[in-house]
Amino acid sequence: MVQKNIVCEGLRCCVHSKAAFIDWCMESSKESRNMLIQAMMNADGREGFFESSQMGSVVKKSILWNQEQKEHVFDAIIRRKLLKRGQEELPQLLAAAVGPALNMDHEEVQVESILFLAYAIVRNETCREAIMEYAEKEGETCYDAYKNSSYKDSDFLSWFLVADRLPASMAVGLIERIRLEEEAAEDSDADEHRRYKDLTEILEKGYRNLKNQLKKAEYIDGSMFQKIVQDSNDMVHAASEMMVLLVIAEELEIPVHEDYDFYLGLQILESYEEDLETLPEPEITENGGRRLHRNLQKGHPRMESYYTCYYLDGTETERTVPDPGTVFEYFHLNLRMLAGIELEQKDIDFICSLLEGMKWQEYKQTLLIASLCKYIHSLQQLCEKNDPEEYRYRQRRAEKDRKEFLNKIENLQSRTAYLEQKKRELENCLEQCEKEKEKLKVKIQNTEEKNALEREELISLRNYVFPFTQTGGKGAGVIQTESAKTGCEWIGCVQTENARTESQTGCAQTENARTKSAQTEYIQTENPSTESARTERVRTECTRTERVRTECARTECAQIGCARAERAQAESAQTEHAQAECVLQERARTECAQKVHLKTVDSQAKAYQNHEESHRTEGHAALMKGEKMLIIGGHINWQRKMKQYLPRSQFLSSDNLHFDNSVLHCKRYIIFNTDVLKHGLYYKIIGQRKKEQKILYVHGNNIDKILQDINRQISS
Repeated sequence: MVQKNIVCEGLRCCVHSKAAFIDWCMESSKESRNMLIQAMMNADGREGFFESSQMGSVVKKSILWNQEQKEHVFDAIIRRKLLKRGQEELPQLLAAAVGPALNMDHEEVQVESILFLAYAIVRNETCREAIMEYAEKEGETCYDAYKNSSYKDSDFLSWFLVADRLPASMAVGLIERIRLEEEAAEDSDADEHRRYKDLTEILEKGYRNLKNQLKKAEYIDGSMFQKIVQDSNDMVHAASEMMVLLVIAEELEIPVHEDYDFYLGLQILESYEEDLETLPEPEITENGGRRLHRNLQKGHPRMESYYTCYYLDGTETERTVPDPGTVFEYFHLNLRMLAGIELEQKDIDFICSLLEGMKWQEYKQTLLIASLCKYIHSLQQLCEKNDPEEYRYRQRRAEKDRKEFLNKIENLQSRTAYLEQKKRELENCLEQCEKEKEKLKVKIQNTEEKNALEREELISLRNYVFPFTQTGGKGAGVIQTESAKTGCEWIGCVQTENARTESQTGCAQTENARTKSAQTEYIQTENPSTESARTERVRTECTRTERVRTECARTECAQIGCARAERAQAESAQTEHAQAECVLQERARTECAQKVHLKTVDSQAKAYQNHEESHRTEGHAALMKGEKMLIIGGHINWQRKMKQYLPRSQFLSSDNLHFDNSVLHCKRYIIFNTDVLKHGLYYKIIGQRKKEQKILYVHGNNIDKILQDINRQISS
């Protein structure tokens, strides 16, 4: 079955030509049907086509007439006879008639539709006018699509005159836009459908007869193809009309019946597909051409310019052909304009190789044709160079490239400035962290020194107070007791200030009671004068005791305050130290994150660079993706990688000396990888290749460089 969307994907169908050929023999005429049935009955004993059943004296033969049985009949009868006869002895017409059955059966045939549709548009005057009207609105986008397609470098436009090349490029560009937008996002389906309708309207305007014919038909079969071929004098135009017929039928949803005539039309499309895209290169017998060139040059030294030859031979009276100067004058031209056109050595050798034993007059006529062809080619190049649409396209392309280049420069500059700013910020932050770290170290050191000094002062103060507790007497015993208590309280630092105050009050009351008892005893035992002296002494002792007690209390309070201050300072220092450690850890995490960010930026830059290299590689591969090439030699891993970029190419290993010669067919380029290549295989390929097949040489394993090298050699 023929797939849908022929415009976007080309014509693809799975061929069953053997069964279709048997159906064609059974349906074409009574004679061919009887001949086929007789041949089947003769071969029944060998092949077992029929199943026999007997009813009385009547023998009944039946056959299961399905596709497999039809293919069996073709192989057993038709193909067997052709092989006995030898296919090379078949007449050309018969070989073309049985070609699909012999060469296309059970194959998925794919024919590119874009060039056939463009050719059909250009060769039809109504379609050509319609595409130019469409170009007035969408000309820029269509021409850009054509210039960005793979058909820009093909020989398709050489089928047309200069005036028809712009419509041809517009038609190719319109179909390319339809294909590109079909591959784009899903939200562009509406635009794709609109442009597809524009194309079908252009085709239906010029080929209205085909549309009217399809409206009356229930299906398409090979008879419509046969009628198109019979009514046309140009086979390429007939093949293009077949493709238009299929596109219109697809638009009208008319099914296709794949009979044998349909496969014959498919064979015509497949044979002209490559001719539309590439021109055949002429075979040049260089040795014979150079030999004839040397012989003619002995009597005529200036063979490269036709005007010089015409001028030197102008005195001849006898002429076997009309005078070209007269013909030029009739068309308002002067033969002298060819004076500046001179052929090169290889051109003259080619002319001399066309006919063995060419005479001078024959060479002059051929030289005139060659000079005119060269002049026409230069005019075509001049017209293409000065074409307004081409000029506008080059301007748009240059402006687009300039904007892209400026955007890349701006992005790189902004990226560089951003990275420089980040670098400066990180350096400043790191410098500030180092300064803060030094300040915190100095502050911690000062705090430790201050704590050490205060600790020494407290120790010296304790040593100063301690000797006052060692004096004698009763009052001294009380003071010693109080001092011991005070020392214990200071050393332990566990009792509260209120408890210490209560203890001191109790000590004072006890001392007062003892003093009163001593006074009473003294009054009872001593005389009044002695009692007065002792009373004064006791008062002095009590005063001194009270003063010592007060001094001890003050010392204790000072010690408690200093201890609390020292503890508070130590806690503050520890807090500041912890905060400093947190700040340092946070700075370290920030520095680590910034380093990770820099590594991420570097990896992104490397990934971008790798993406650019991959993009360039894919760009080189896309330019050659449609080329049919034979790649020979190289390591097996290298061939495996190259197959990803050149899927339509065929690869041959370096040790495959017994290859099938058919691998050389339809190959425009033959590429040798000289790193891994055997001499026997090289000379065998060189000996069997055709003259028009171009030889390319590569070496190495770098895919990008090799694709660039192949693209450069193809373009040169």
